[in-house]
Formats: sequence, structure tokens, C-alpha cells
Amino acid sequence: MEFLRNTWYLVAWSGELTPDTMLSRTVLERPLLLTRDADGRPVALDDRCPHRFAPLSRGRFDGRTITCGYHGLEFDTSGACVRNPHGAGVVPRAAAVTAHTVVERHGAVWWWAGDREPDHGLLPDFGTLDAEDTTTRRDHLVMDVPYDLIVDNLLDCSHTSFLHDGILGNSAMLDTATTVRQDGDTVNVVRESASVPPPGMFDMLFHDDGAPVDTWTDFRWNAPSHLLLDVGVTTPGRPRSEGVGYLGTHILTPETASTTHYFTTASRWGVRPGTETPQMRLKISDLRRFAFEEQDEPMIRAQHATIAAFARCEDTAPEPVLLETDSGVVRWRRIMDRLIAEDRGPAPRPRWTPAVVAGITEAAVGIRVLHLAAADGSPLPPGEPGGHVDLRLAGGLVRQYSLCDDSRDGRYTLAVQREEPSRGGSAAVHALRPGDPVAVSAPRNTFPLAAGATRHVLVAGGIGITPLIAMLRALRAAGESVELHHFARSEAHLPFLDELAADPATIHHLGLDPAGTGAVLDRVLASPGAGDHVYVCGPAGLIDAVHDRARAHGWPAGTVHDERFVATGTAPAGARRFKAVLGRSGRTVEVDEDHTLLEALTAAGVDVPSSCGQGICGTCVTPVLGGAVDHRDTYLTDDERAAGDRLCVCVSRAAGSEVQLDL
Repeated sequence: MEFLRNTWYLVAWSGELTPDTMLSRTVLERPLLLTRDADGRPVALDDRCPHRFAPLSRGRFDGRTITCGYHGLEFDTSGACVRNPHGAGVVPRAAAVTAHTVVERHGAVWWWAGDREPDHGLLPDFGTLDAEDTTTRRDHLVMDVPYDLIVDNLLDCSHTSFLHDGILGNSAMLDTATTVRQDGDTVNVVRESASVPPPGMFDMLFHDDGAPVDTWTDFRWNAPSHLLLDVGVTTPGRPRSEGVGYLGTHILTPETASTTHYFTTASRWGVRPGTETPQMRLKISDLRRFAFEEQDEPMIRAQHATIAAFARCEDTAPEPVLLETDSGVVRWRRIMDRLIAEDRGPAPRPRWTPAVVAGITEAAVGIRVLHLAAADGSPLPPGEPGGHVDLRLAGGLVRQYSLCDDSRDGRYTLAVQREEPSRGGSAAVHALRPGDPVAVSAPRNTFPLAAGATRHVLVAGGIGITPLIAMLRALRAAGESVELHHFARSEAHLPFLDELAADPATIHHLGLDPAGTGAVLDRVLASPGAGDHVYVCGPAGLIDAVHDRARAHGWPAGTVHDERFVATGTAPAGARRFKAVLGRSGRTVEVDEDHTLLEALTAAGVDVPSSCGQGICGTCVTPVLGGAVDHRDTYLTDDERAAGDRLCVCVSRAAGSEVQLDL
């Protein structure tokens, strides 16, 4: 069996890890030692001493030091060997134990099983576990069956009418309406029966009279094997809230290819008065455990043995005949096949590369040019003319800046104007000194040169020269037809003046008012030829003027390209509260009037890639599964906005009370 590796698996309930104790647990065929460090944080180490591979869990632990019970080597909770009791006491360099990434969330300890950088955005959402009460039980079973067959069992609950007849189902529930929905990589299976005899366990908790009930069983599956269950009964025709039910988790962690750690919780609600007693809790718990251990496990174990037997005698595993009830099973298996295939591929490039400020040049009044190099001396990934990078400064501040050259030398050149007032970005950049550490993203390009263009007209306003000078250099090197018009207040405000003054196709326009700028644009944009394209970067007023004059002079649609520094229509005025429903996890995130969707998602622990925060760059574009969108970006085209199937979460909002996102 092949496991999904670069994801999180539950390895223990928090209560299983107590001070000064060690827990040995095998997960994905790997023996782990689980404990807590002196500060109470969970720790996971390979459960083996590097000397003769004796399990460290068979040794001693005093809360700080783990002593191997075989030959006495001592290790701290980071896995480092801190004492060799033999000979001169020299600690061999290789005497260390592999430590693993674990986090504690929802009263559970989660282990990152892969070799890529842990992605905390993949931690499953089981927020219901944070609201436990006296009706909640947490259990851990080890079932002698593969985890995938258990997922099949849970997502096809039609078996309850046969295998669990009288406890969790009955024959009358065969006539059940089943709905299967896939939202991104989340599978939801909903089964509902109307006016049927109550399953035995729920009758005990509801009316205990055998009267007909409406039933529901809702399962949500997320990779690799994390399931949330909502199951219950109510009086026919009445809302679910008037009935009784369970909210439960079924979290499966493979122990080996053929055995599974089964972590479950169940919280009851709406129980009949008088039934919330220790005796009733024990009886219900015994029924649940009986259903798992005495009914499900023997059947799935026999199923697994049959599959294995026929695989041996026929040299291939048998293919099941599919029924209508198998839709959820088919979907989760297809998703897992794709995720495992992606898992085998090369790791995605890390978003951030450590870099240093290699040099600084004062280019013009208030404009500073940074020269950045990779911290390890390796070449930075090359960019393209018009491209930009994200720059991360101390304290996590992130800003977006255009590349001023093609970066073919393995370094990046950025020109940054000091803004007054500054939101922090330009001021922080102007405070940098040579040698200071920063981090940069790989280049992206949302403002490329048009393929097939035969003449390029570049229009820059002030610091808007930054992407255009990279275009100018590239076009000059390629022998293309190009001209550059640079508008600025004065010569003192012109960066790259020495280079541009020597370029015969560059014209500077200084100190013009809007009317004078418009007159220049009328001359520049008159009589467009076939294959002509214009590129403009600068203040919004200049960009709007270029678009207006281009339309007036008959420039064809798609031949005017712009890059804005500030998005339009992003002000919070008139913003309303709404809900964002996350399709992959089923979570709902509230977005109030004073915060952006991106801010609300980030506060809720949902990691969405972002950069400019202004609806300009497209980094945060997220698929929309449902709901109307109030678009406030300048990145999407009019056609893309009309389609309504994506939005920029940094500025755009729901047009109504709710928007559903593929997150």
C-alpha cells in the first residue's frame, strides 16, 4: 500500500501524553516515540537507539532525558545524544535520533509524515472538539484492517441496514435518499430517511417508544482519512434541531499496510431527560464499541482476506462491481490517487528564498535601488521583463516590487520610492543597509510583453519606470521597435537618468499638468498601426488617461496593457458582513464590515497565498464554488468577473450574505 506522505496524521490524543512518560506508536510502518518536553510541548522521535536499534520506549525518561534501556546512551527530547556512559564518554557524531514535526490542535497531536516543509494549512479542521462536554468520549482502537477499507465502510453507510440492523440501522432505512457532493478535495455524503422505525441506539436516547422518526447521516471526508460525522433522528417532518444526535469524528491513521489506528469521538446532543447518566453513557459506549469491534472489524477483516486471497491466485486484485451507493467511495479514492501521484512528484519551490542586500544606490529624489543576492550565493531564479517579486522584510512585512532588469546575472534589482505617508513598506526598505537579510519570492509576471507585437510604446509615470526599463532593455537587446515616454515632476525625480538620457528612443516629459500630459498622449497614441502595443505603469490618473486616449484614437481592444500601483474600488465604504464557506473543510468564516476576506481567513488559520493586498497582482485569486461576488480588484478581466468563478480575497467580498470558496 502506498501512503500519502506530505500531510498530517493524528498520532495521539493529547491526554495520552503525560509528563515523564513515553508512548510507543507505529504509524505508516514507522515506530515513533511520543512524549512531552520539559515545557509540555509534544515530541516525536524515531523509536530506536542509533547504537543497536533497541526501542527507546523500553528505556527510562525523567522528563528531560531519555536513557536507552539496553546500553545506556542518553538523549534529550530534540534527539541529540547528550551522554555516552562508555569508555572516555565521547559522543559519536552519528549518535542522534531523528526528530519529527508534531503540533497540538483540538486536543490531539498531529504528525507531519512527509519530507517537504510542513504545511500548516493542511491541518484538518475539527473545531467541534474544542467544545467538548460530559457527553463527549474520545477513543482509540487499533483495528486489524487497512485504513482504506474503513473509509469505504464509513462513506457507504447502506451497510448499517444489514451489518448493524437493530443498532445503527434497519431494513426500512434502505429506502434512503443519498446525496454526494464534492467540493474541491472534500467529499460530503448525506443520507436521509423519512418516517422509519428508529435505530435501536437512537430510540434509547429519543423517545424509547419505537415511534417512526426521520433520520440523517452526514459524513464529510478530507484527505487522507479524516472524517466528520453528523447523525441523528427527529420527529417526522420536524427540524433536526428538535431531535437527538451525535457529532463525531472518525480519524484513521494507518499503523501498517494492514492495520489502522482508529481515533473516534462522539458528542451527544438533545438526549431525552433522564438518560444522561453514567449507566446510559456506558451502555451507549458499549454499543458503539460493539458495532466497531464485533461487527465492522470482523467483516472488513474477512473482506481484506478475501481480496488478498484472490489477488494471490489471480495475480491481480479483484475489481468491485459498483452500486449506486458507491459514489462517495469512488470520489474519495480518485482524489487520493491524484494526491499520492502529486506527492511522488518534485516538491514545489519554496515561496521564500533567503537573500541579502548586496548593494544600494540612490537613484533619484526619494528613490532607492536595491541589489539583492541569494544568501547562500546561488543564483536567484530569473525573471521576465514586466515581472515582479515579493519582498519580505523583518517582522514579516511583505511588499511587491517590479524587477528593473532581466535578473540573468542571478541577482534582483528593485527601485523603491519612499512614500509619504508610508504604510510601512517603503519606509522599511529605505531603512535597509548593505548586508541586511531579507527574503524574496520567485518572480511572477502579470504584465508581460505581448507576443507577436511589432512596435512597443512604453509610458511611465514616476516610479512606474521600474518594470518598463526592464522591457526597454530586453526589447533593445532583441532589436525590436520600441519607444519610451517618461513623465515626472522634474529631472531630479528621474531614476536611471544617465542610462535613459543616452537612449535615442526615450523622451522625458517634465512638470506637465493633466492637460499637458493629455496633449502628449494624443500625439504619442495617434494613428495606431497593426501590431502596435502600448504599456503603461504609474499613477492611476496616467493609466486612465492612456486608456481614454487610446480608445479615442481607435486602439484595438487588448493592445493597451497596464500595471497599477493602487487598486481601484477597494475602499471598505459600504462593506457588509458576510460568511465564507470553505468547501474543502466545511468551515464557515465570518467576515465583518471592517476586515477583508483575506484578513478573516488568515485570522481563522486558513493560509491563502497573497502579496500586494490591493487586488493588483492576482496571487490570492481563489476559485468560487457558489455565491455572487462583489469584485474590487483590478487584476481580473471583465469577462472573468462576469463568470463569477474566482475572486481576489484580499479586496473582493460577497455580494450577498455568503460566498463558497474552494479552500
